[in-house]
Amino acid sequence: MSKALGLDHRDICVEFAPGILWITGESGGHPIALASKSGNLGAEDFFAHVFNVLEAL
Repeated sequence: MSKALGLDHRDICVEFAPGILWITGESGGHPIALASKSGNLGAEDFFAHVFNVLEAL
């Protein structure tokens, strides 16, 4: 994943749930943030939960 996005570096910031990570990094000099999530992990309200966690940081 990080190779395909051209990430120069990456830092794992928060684990939202088991196996679901919030990652920040840089690609081509631009900051990038993403959630690493397999299609079969996470509850139906996953993105609402992510938003609430990030809002609390």
